[in-house]
Amino acid sequence: LASSGPADWQRVAVGEAPAARPVDPVTVSNIDPGDESLSFDVDEVGSPVLVKMSYFPNWKVSGAEGPYRVAPNLMVVVPTSTHVELTYGRTSVEYLSYTLTLLGLAGLVLLLRRPLVRFSGDARRRARVVDGDGGAEGDDRDEAGDEPADVTTGWSEAGPPAWSAPSWSPPDPDP
Repeated sequence: LASSGPADWQRVAVGEAPAARPVDPVTVSNIDPGDESLSFDVDEVGSPVLVKMSYFPNWKVSGAEGPYRVAPNLMVVVPTSTHVELTYGRTSVEYLSYTLTLLGLAGLVLLLRRPLVRFSGDARRRARVVDGDGGAEGDDRDEAGDEPADVTTGWSEAGPPAWSAPSWSPPDPDP
């Protein structure tokens, strides 16, 4: 059963059995399988030839019509000359994806070669807490009262605020 093919091939609905239609036998010779190609010669033009290789849309044929996908996942070609050659090619979508991959890699290299951006601490020195009515509360000095602290992190120019681990004691066994 073929999923497509020439107009003179019979069409059957799903579940319907096709009628047997014999075709003239064809002698295939000079088979040359390559990594991404297959070529062969036929003695009769116009009679379908079953190619026992997996079908994929990237297969292109010269010297025949097709390839057409047939069950389970093979190909059929209808020779238009005595020499038939199938080649596995690339599509424009593949070339586009290769191009986008290369552009992405080039962008990554450019990002890695850029110098690191350093931020100054000026914004931290100017931070102030604003109360609910829009006024400022205090001048937000750090614990020692030396420098203004960053309201969001508590850090000052001297570094992070002092931190101590929370205290914990085991529960009393006799409640």
